[in-house]
Amino acid sequence: MLTTGTFLGGVCWIGDEAMEAGRFMRQNGPVKLEPASNKLSDSIRRLGFPIGRLRTGTPPRIRR
Repeated sequence: MLTTGTFLGGVCWIGDEAMEAGRFMRQNGPVKLEPASNKLSDSIRRLGFPIGRLRTGTPPRIRR
């Protein structure tokens, strides 16, 4: 399994609202959304790789 980080097939949540995005930032003004890399993640899936996501703040783990 490939863990993708925030940009590949990314979704940002603000309250109950979900938006396709890699990251959102607020710097003294409106929220700026950086786009997700959906075409790249779709290509990886078509090649047969499963894509998963770790919860934010969860470190990767190695199965011994």
